Amino acid sequence: MYRTRYSAAPHEPWLSEYPPSAVHAPACTLLSFYADVLGGDEVSLADRDGADDAHHFLIEDQLVEVRPSRDDGGDALQLAVTSPLDIAERCWDAGCTVALEGEGLSAVLYVTDPLGRLIRLVPRE
Repeated sequence: MYRTRYSAAPHEPWLSEYPPSAVHAPACTLLSFYADVLGGDEVSLADRDGADDAHHFLIEDQLVEVRPSRDDGGDALQLAVTSPLDIAERCWDAGCTVALEGEGLSAVLYVTDPLGRLIRLVPRE
């Protein structure tokens, strides 16, 4: 029995006609943060213009607008959630900045999204 050996030819680099994925990385990171880490659902608004780069997430019962093109991260955000500690732990595990202000039961948790937007997590009443 004879076997044919195949030799690998030198690999030629393949150039894609599409932009590098690094161009889309900030948007993907934000989508992952708001959907997976904060537990939000991305929603489509009926009056949304197709040219707008804003994404909208429903986190518990609050609508949050996220714009990947903003360099300043946007205005600070306050989220009333069922379990701020669970969300802060997921943020910490995902490598995001988590801060604690105060002591004891009155302490307030802050997390920072990938664009630097400060999010204050308060317990739902």
